[in-house]
Amino acid sequence: MSGMESFLPEEYQFETALAEGRESVVDELFEGIEANDNVISADIEFSDHFLELWSFSDALATLVKSETENEKEVQAVIYRSFCFAVQVLDKIQLCPFDTAALGDMIQGSQNLEGAGDVIKEEVQEYISRRPGLDSLLFSFMAEIDDKYLYDHHVETAAGLLFMLSEREQAEAYLEAESESLTPDILER
Repeated sequence: MSGMESFLPEEYQFETALAEGRESVVDELFEGIEANDNVISADIEFSDHFLELWSFSDALATLVKSETENEKEVQAVIYRSFCFAVQVLDKIQLCPFDTAALGDMIQGSQNLEGAGDVIKEEVQEYISRRPGLDSLLFSFMAEIDDKYLYDHHVETAAGLLFMLSEREQAEAYLEAESESLTPDILER
C-alpha cells in the first residue's frame, strides 16, 4: 500500500530533504543531547502542540500496545517519538507539521478493530522505502526510548508523523499542480 506521498516529485520528498540536511540535523540533535542530556528540545516538548501530542499519544498507545505492555510507558515513548519527529521536521524545514491530520487519523481509527495493526503495517512500509529515515530513527532510538523496550513504538509513532507530514506535502503539491492545468489539458 502506498499513500499520497508517492506522488511527490523526488525533490519534495522527505528522504531527499533529510539526505541534504542529514549532517546538520544529526549534529544539532547530538548538540541537544550534550547540552541538555536529552535529544528532545524543551522548545518542542513544551510547545503549543504539547497537549495535543500527549492526547494523541494516549489514543495511539491504546491502539498499538500489546496486552503485556505498560500503557503509560508506551504512551510516554510515543509522545517522545512524536516530539522527536516534530523537531526533525522543523529542522529540515520541509513543511510544518499540522496536528489535525494526526488527530483525524487517530480519531477515525479508534473504533475500528485491528486499526493499530493497519497503522503499524502502513508505517513500516513507509519506513522501509526510506532508508535515511530508518537510519535516523535507529541512531536516536536509545535517546527516545531509554528502556530499550519499545523501539517498535518509536518507529510507529515517529514514522506516522513523518508519513502524515509528507502526505500533507503531497496533497498541497497536487492541489497546486491541478490549479495550473488548463481545461484543454484535462480534456486530452
